[in-house]
Amino acid sequence: MSEYRPDKIESYWQNIWSEKDSFKPRPVSENKPKIYFRDVSISIRKYSYGTC
Repeated sequence: MSEYRPDKIESYWQNIWSEKDSFKPRPVSENKPKIYFRDVSISIRKYSYGTC
């Protein structure tokens, strides 16, 4: 496997993605209702009882 060269590899892929519109969003349709997502993050902490 060759060495990772971000200056060459990343620019190569970014050009391909731009040419193919890989990350271009679809047009918004007025016929479809909007959907909203809420990100709910749950934080779980480990509590220690007694001496450590």
